[in-house]
Amino acid sequence: MAIPLNPKQLVSFEEVLTSQMMSQDALIRLLIEKGIFSEDEFLKIVKAVDRERKRWKGNNFMVGD
Repeated sequence: MAIPLNPKQLVSFEEVLTSQMMSQDALIRLLIEKGIFSEDEFLKIVKAVDRERKRWKGNNFMVGD
């Protein structure tokens, strides 16, 4: 049986996305400040993940398919 949703508790996709991005940014900054990894190492991984995503997209494969 479905549970009715309270409209006062619903948030927009934009609010969820913004909150997620802010949390991720704070975590990345903290890890860099603590010396867990450098900003250069982080950017290198981001670029690698982006290349992988583009390769998967080019093969019509997306996470969740």
